Amino acid sequence: MREHCVMTDISDNLGNEIESKVLLLLKKLKDSESEKENLQAEIKRLKDELREAHAELVGLQKKYDNLQLAHASIHLSKNDVKTARKRMTDIIQKVDYCIAKLSE
Repeated sequence: MREHCVMTDISDNLGNEIESKVLLLLKKLKDSESEKENLQAEIKRLKDELREAHAELVGLQKKYDNLQLAHASIHLSKNDVKTARKRMTDIIQKVDYCIAKLSE
């Protein structure tokens, strides 16, 4: 009878030990699933943030290109003004020359 009690105690101890390990594994599984959900939410947030940053980058690139185009236009306009002034100066000098010749 004594052996039967010892065997029952051993079986109970093993059953309790297995049960506690199974419970521990279930808790770890639940924790892992929770962490997985958190990581998936973080991935989604980061993807959304990346999409927004890319859209902003595209918008800024368009603005930059427009500014470069505007700058190029202004630069051409300055050259045009410079050329026009030179022509006007030449014409005025020719007119002055003609007036001086007529006055003689």
